[in-house]
Amino acid sequence: MIRHPGQDLTAFAEGRLPEADERRVARHVSGCRQCRDDLEEIRFGIRLAEAIPPIRAPGTLWNAIERRLDRNAWAAMSPTRAAYWGRAALYATPFVLLLVSAGVAWHAIARPQLRVREATPDPTGIERAALEEHDRRVRRAADWDLRSDEIARIRRWVEETTGLSATIPDERPAEDRDALRLTGARVIRVGSARAAMIGFDVDTRPVTLVTARLSDLVDPPAEGAVSKNITFRSGAPGGYKVLTWGSDGQAYAMVSDLPAYGQRGCILCHTDPDRRALIRSMRVERD
Repeated sequence: MIRHPGQDLTAFAEGRLPEADERRVARHVSGCRQCRDDLEEIRFGIRLAEAIPPIRAPGTLWNAIERRLDRNAWAAMSPTRAAYWGRAALYATPFVLLLVSAGVAWHAIARPQLRVREATPDPTGIERAALEEHDRRVRRAADWDLRSDEIARIRRWVEETTGLSATIPDERPAEDRDALRLTGARVIRVGSARAAMIGFDVDTRPVTLVTARLSDLVDPPAEGAVSKNITFRSGAPGGYKVLTWGSDGQAYAMVSDLPAYGQRGCILCHTDPDRRALIRSMRVERD
């Protein structure tokens, strides 16, 4: 019987789990679509709450809250005032639920799930590191810390060695059987930041993914609050294409010579058919 993380998902999303539990939940989520969907909703709720501007409450409300926290005052409250605050809570709850429901509906239907813009002229630190690692792979000069084509083994090694999440799903669609092959991983540096490089092939072409903590980078990519913001760099040395983004506290840079924007490399982490269709159709916004 599969044991799902349950309430640990919220603590995981907020970064409150002990390191061992964080690795355990990360391993489970990477192989469980149900928990990945639940985690995405939790993270969206957190982002939605953070995006709501604070509003100063009237002093009378704070006074009422203090009285409610005082059990003796609540017990001594007149039946009329007790009934008033009971009705206020009753009316407020549906309003809050309506607000959250509307936010979830917007998240699922209306929000721009991907935004792709052209990169600035100067490559960022993580882009330079990813380009250097990719060039080593193409020249067959890569020095692997772990050489393996097993998804679970690479994921576990990255998480245990660097503490970074490597949410590569074990469950793969049939179309990946001849299209995707992992090569290995190694620990690298992006400036002073500790990072992980994962090498894989898509349609027999090498793809290199580098990830590090956003907070460790001097020039991190933007992390979208409610959508994934991606920058696209073309004309890099070697003619490579670079996609860079921030998500859930980590920065990513992916390098390849795949067609279009190189977005087919995203099949490594995205197995949902609708998400793949969205990625295939993405276009670069030009100012």
